Amino acid sequence: MESILDTISHDIPSSEPATSSGRVERVGKPEPSQLRRIVRLVGPWLVAGLLLYLVADQIAGTSGPPPGEPAPALAVTLSLGEPFTLAAHQGEVVVLNFWATWCPACRAEGPQLSLAGHELSGRGVSLVGLSVDRMPLPSVVRLARQLGMDYPIAMADAELARSFSVEALPTTIVVGKDGKVAQTFVGGIDASQLGRAVNRALSAD
Repeated sequence: MESILDTISHDIPSSEPATSSGRVERVGKPEPSQLRRIVRLVGPWLVAGLLLYLVADQIAGTSGPPPGEPAPALAVTLSLGEPFTLAAHQGEVVVLNFWATWCPACRAEGPQLSLAGHELSGRGVSLVGLSVDRMPLPSVVRLARQLGMDYPIAMADAELARSFSVEALPTTIVVGKDGKVAQTFVGGIDASQLGRAVNRALSAD
């Protein structure tokens, strides 16, 4: 794999004259002063990109409650108007997916969550999408269905998101049968990842 300097140096014109065929016989090496200019131009952007990556990684890594902690109380109204509470589902595995319609990773993982929901149906597992959007629930549900999300959707206000320590989207929280957090995923996941986490939660004592 080429480094950035390698790639840039390939684009620097050679000082060697071309042959009659138009082909340059030898590729001239850039002068040290040219390399220093390139480093001065590219260096700050590389540093800024690295810092942005580290900050984003730190934020993402802290989103959601840690495993083993009791899940906060949750009481929401689902898209068809029925209430949903964690307390009513004690003894079952519950998957909570915090997302938003404007979040690219959330939009991409929606069909995967639907697939997982179908595979886990009938096994005492509930999957709920909790949207942090600032729009009416029917509008969110309509967009969710267009994105391939066919599981129940509810709204999560800022207070609910804070209670679950959600600082990045998407954040998916698997709550075990004992009401404690079994696993937290930050970022997009696929059906197999979620399936494995749910299976572990189902088999836990």
